[in-house]
Amino acid sequence: MENQVFESRAERTFQHQNSLPSLPVPSLDESLKKYLDAVKPFLSDPELQKTTEIVEKFQYGIGKELHQKLLE
Repeated sequence: MENQVFESRAERTFQHQNSLPSLPVPSLDESLKKYLDAVKPFLSDPELQKTTEIVEKFQYGIGKELHQKLLE
């Protein structure tokens, strides 16, 4: 058994891609909240305030359109 060589069948990286179910797309609000929670420990109060403003602008601007494309 010690001298036995194991050979594995070569598999392509995406060979099962078509048989996998689609993953759900989280809501835009949920994604942006997670983003702000993730960056919060790394930002000063003024930086967090500016980042929050940018996120809100994104959420009600291009973010809505981009999220809709993800859903489609």
